[in-house]
Amino acid sequence: MDFQLAFNATTKIATIQSKGDALPAGSSKIGEFVHEAPTDKLGVTEAHNHVLYHHVRDLLYHQHIYDMQAVEISLDSDFKAVTGVTALPNPITRVVGQTQQITPTVAPADASNKAVLYESANPARATVSASGLVTAVSAGSTTIRVASASDTTKYVDIPVTVTAS
Repeated sequence: MDFQLAFNATTKIATIQSKGDALPAGSSKIGEFVHEAPTDKLGVTEAHNHVLYHHVRDLLYHQHIYDMQAVEISLDSDFKAVTGVTALPNPITRVVGQTQQITPTVAPADASNKAVLYESANPARATVSASGLVTAVSAGSTTIRVASASDTTKYVDIPVTVTAS
């Protein structure tokens, strides 16, 4: 998952957030990190996770903040991790030149970051815009991946078939 670290120099509170979340009042963003740990039982639900601690410590050190005993590390209390992504229509069949808008759904409904990324496995067959508009380019098949922007391991692949006419 992609995270950012917000730091309030007055209160000495470092807050771990989903990348792109609004910063807490009085805080500034001091960096970003990726934490991929599907077997980590603590995952991102526990701010005292030692791997998260090391990410935070490294970012604070880059800001010349060395007294870790004076810093309180907290996980954004409103943080809700993405658990899955679905999208409609699925599958997609279009004639060359036609378009189709993808409508993604991120679970849970109250996930902290519901942004998604789109990618075509074969842009020579079908392209997809940043907003999810698929354009049929040439006859054949491909897939469009719709992935959570905060956790790209959560995705759905949509089969796309493009016909000549």
